[in-house]
Amino acid sequence: MPARCWPVAVVAAAALLFAPLASAQDKPKVESETINFETADGVELQGALYKPLMLGKDKGQVVMAAAVDKAPVVILLHPYLGDSKSKDWDGLAVALARAGFHVLRFDFRGHGSSTKVKSHFWDRQKYPENSEVFSAKAKQKPLPVKLELADLKAKPGYFPMLVNDIMAARVALDKLNDDGTLNTSSVYLIGAGDAATLGMMYMTAEWTRPQKPTEAQAKFITNLPINGLEPRDSAGRDIAGAIWLSPSKPSIASLVSDKAMQEWVTAFPDMRENNAVLSLYGDGDTAGKKMSNFITDEVLVAKPKKGGRLGDLKFTMAKPIEKNKNAGVKLLSDTATEAEILKYLGMLESDRKSVARLPNRNLYDPPYIQPAQFKVDVKK
Repeated sequence: MPARCWPVAVVAAAALLFAPLASAQDKPKVESETINFETADGVELQGALYKPLMLGKDKGQVVMAAAVDKAPVVILLHPYLGDSKSKDWDGLAVALARAGFHVLRFDFRGHGSSTKVKSHFWDRQKYPENSEVFSAKAKQKPLPVKLELADLKAKPGYFPMLVNDIMAARVALDKLNDDGTLNTSSVYLIGAGDAATLGMMYMTAEWTRPQKPTEAQAKFITNLPINGLEPRDSAGRDIAGAIWLSPSKPSIASLVSDKAMQEWVTAFPDMRENNAVLSLYGDGDTAGKKMSNFITDEVLVAKPKKGGRLGDLKFTMAKPIEKNKNAGVKLLSDTATEAEILKYLGMLESDRKSVARLPNRNLYDPPYIQPAQFKVDVKK
């Protein structure tokens, strides 16, 4: 592999994960390896990358990829102050890998194994949000080398900064795309709770950067948004769809307004047309139902009024999991939720079967996403 592909280290330490086995024939083994990558502002993130099984190895597969390197990718997003290593997340990752998907499950900054920060994290000129929100830590000598869960709990307004972690994950996967390992021309997001809001932010940001920058351009892409980008050349086209489990907003209700979320989509109408969204909620979860319907009906406007300029969205919808009062990650304890996820991804993949893997993404350092572009203030 060319050395230039790895300026942000993606270090894989192989380790086998075994799915719960009904029998050796019915449940093939799924491999997972540790993956490390770095955000634009110097946070070292860690996760697990699950390798898909080849076509024909399992009856439950929905992905019609002839080879692993052509199979799409799913990125799992745990809730803020949540845990990416829960058995429900792991179980979903294994099920998706059995269905033929590459799956990345990782810890957001300050969570789990993603607590190390480099000195430039505290750079007041480049990343003022970090030093302003954590002002006491930024004044310490020497500078702290960790950002921990207790720091985030004390500053809940920092929530929007985690969108940079999703972008770093995407760029790390793009390197593997360029290496011929996987396919980032079809990327799916599955997020629980308030991670749905982060996921919506991230999808918006992808419409502000090139799908395939030239090598010369890549050297200068350090901040988003990039003005003057044509939608047909946008990385937003690679987002094949998203699934939100009991979507919600961050704990500070005023941090992300309804109007702001609507304006994200208004600013990038191609996002509405190209990035399908399924919102799942337990039929006994009133809050999850309300937010699911808000995203579907008022943010993405899946079924607009007749006679307007907007058309119906075929794949964007809200759907209840019947006889279920759970919310967020706990929805995964119901086998019906996993079945709905696999069914939906299979439907989207069938619709995208003509989309070929785009090689040579060329972007080897993740750009920095400024929260201000989403009309949020992290200092709240």
